[in-house]
Amino acid sequence: MDDNPLTRTWQVRAYTQKRLGAFDMDSVLKLTPLIREGAQNANGTSKSKRHFLDFVVDGKSLWEALGKRHDMVSILCAEYSADETAKAVGRLLLNQKADLPNDRRSFFVCSECGDLGCGVITAVIERQGGTITRRAFGYENTYEDEILLDAYNTVGALSSNGTANKYTLILAIDLLRHVASLTSLHWGTNPGKSGNRPSWDQYRLWR
Repeated sequence: MDDNPLTRTWQVRAYTQKRLGAFDMDSVLKLTPLIREGAQNANGTSKSKRHFLDFVVDGKSLWEALGKRHDMVSILCAEYSADETAKAVGRLLLNQKADLPNDRRSFFVCSECGDLGCGVITAVIERQGGTITRRAFGYENTYEDEILLDAYNTVGALSSNGTANKYTLILAIDLLRHVASLTSLHWGTNPGKSGNRPSWDQYRLWR
């Protein structure tokens, strides 16, 4: 196992529901480190650098399929509040109430502030026995009733073992703490100057 928390990828055996209702028990859910690069524009606007974990199933990135088009990061972001990240993980595990109406829970949020009002990718999460299933991915915000589902239905339902899922998400929180430490971040604040320190450059997404 890779002992470097910057390159480690957490994974859990999972299965995904196919279009015809069949299940592939060999699917794997991974949490993979990624970067959203920061920039200072000539017109005075800027974008903040973000380190976050992507949900990847069978090598296919949920960020690529759902969050990238909106310039979002996942709820597992090293720069955002540790308390809020812990609550977000609790929502994914159904240990806390949903953060949006209709029992929908956030997966990808605004890359600048994490505010749900800026728009958020959500899904319904259900537990049946020892299995947790995420379904009906869509886009919404806090000031409109409509949930946009059709543009996101290429991502079907994702089911995984509840115990393994819990272990993976707890390890993700630990990984984010390590990242904050190794990159001189105080978890929950914006990153400082890079200086001479480890980075996630190999995971750079876009500039």
